[in-house]
Amino acid sequence: MKTLVKSMWSGCLAASCLGSMLTQTPAIAALRDVRDYPSPAAAIAAAADGDRIYFPSPGPYVAPPGGWRISKSLELFGDGPGDGTIAGASSIVPDASGNAFVLDSTVTLVNIALHDLLVVGAAGAKGRRAPVRLTQSDLGTHTLSGLRIERVEFVAVAGDAILLDGGARNAIMQVSITDCEINSAGGNGVTLRNTPVTSLRGGYIHDCRGFGLYGEAALGVRLFGVAFEHNQLEGRSNDQDSQLRLKLCHGFTVIGGHFEEFSSVSRPARTAITIENCRGGQLSSNVFMKNAARISGSRGILIHGASQDIDVGSNSYWRVDTLVAIRSGDGTQRCSVRHQNSLDGAGDSPTVATGTGSAVDFVRSGLSGDLAATSLLTPPGEGLYRVTVVLTTLSPGPGRMNVKLEWSDGAPRSAEVIAGFDLSAPGGSADGSCTAFLVDGRPLTLRTRGAGSAARYTLRVHIECL
Repeated sequence: MKTLVKSMWSGCLAASCLGSMLTQTPAIAALRDVRDYPSPAAAIAAAADGDRIYFPSPGPYVAPPGGWRISKSLELFGDGPGDGTIAGASSIVPDASGNAFVLDSTVTLVNIALHDLLVVGAAGAKGRRAPVRLTQSDLGTHTLSGLRIERVEFVAVAGDAILLDGGARNAIMQVSITDCEINSAGGNGVTLRNTPVTSLRGGYIHDCRGFGLYGEAALGVRLFGVAFEHNQLEGRSNDQDSQLRLKLCHGFTVIGGHFEEFSSVSRPARTAITIENCRGGQLSSNVFMKNAARISGSRGILIHGASQDIDVGSNSYWRVDTLVAIRSGDGTQRCSVRHQNSLDGAGDSPTVATGTGSAVDFVRSGLSGDLAATSLLTPPGEGLYRVTVVLTTLSPGPGRMNVKLEWSDGAPRSAEVIAGFDLSAPGGSADGSCTAFLVDGRPLTLRTRGAGSAARYTLRVHIECL
């Protein structure tokens, strides 16, 4: 009975507390129009956590020296970037040093939003500070969790447009950058260091002197449908200075991106994506293209620097010299490359440089008739490779098919890895393998004979550098 009475009393007390909480008047976020204050800085100073700071169109709103320091959970927004000019948008002009929205590293911040604004560099300003930035101390105790930047356009900024550095403690997390445009930056479009669980969705980053995006130790960074064009304009290294460079960004994802004009005869930097010392990651469904003539040395993807377990799914290329390169001899291993598609008629197989332990996977499904000589791999130097071919019937038909590999180690070589496979057997399968010594610039190719035209089949080829 005592237990029952105690339970009933506890329940009544809990209900009473809940009722009290429900009858309390919740705090209402205030909408603060910066025109109602002496300055935007005054509006921000008067705000409480959760308030909304409104920069109505048209601007410009010129940031004070040092920028606006954001020390609370605020939503800062305008009417949109308009036509990209100061007069036609909720426009923000950074100070002479480049500061606009400076997130306070001396307090813990949560849930900050910036959206529907235009940030335009001041004419003649040479300060290299990023208009939106936060740098956390390696020894600090404060964090930022939950930063959203949406539909913000940056034009002609002198340094990076967005710079976030979480320091040694990864003190910046859960950042999302959505549908933003960065048009002409004197530095990188976006710099992310020590910012786990960061995502970019949509958007267009172009005409940056440095990287379109540089990520370092941004664990689990995800890019979905981001377009990069005409970046790395001051790039001096074809290995390091790319449109998108990810270093120590373990578990990354790059899907559905667009990479254009990343190569030029006027500069040595001609690579779209560089993956360096990353452990686990995926690149797939991206498009790489050059509008004018193909540039010698242009490269879609470079994987190097002791990277491991990187999965390169199917991507499409137009006028790109080397589609995927995996650097040998630097500890890079267990990387796989699925079939790549060249859209300009130069062949629809990957040109791939592989290192020890790296693998290339070639998959063609729904084939009928014979497959003409198709390049599987072009090595950057001498190497011994194990090649395994698996043939599977999808729809039976008359014919006995042979699968032949051809290469050169200074003299023509070939191996018929599958011979006389009966295509009339439903669900039939056969496999064969060989070892090939390949030399620099001499491709490994595959062809089939005797397939007929009625049967449909799938070919899978796995190539591993021994």
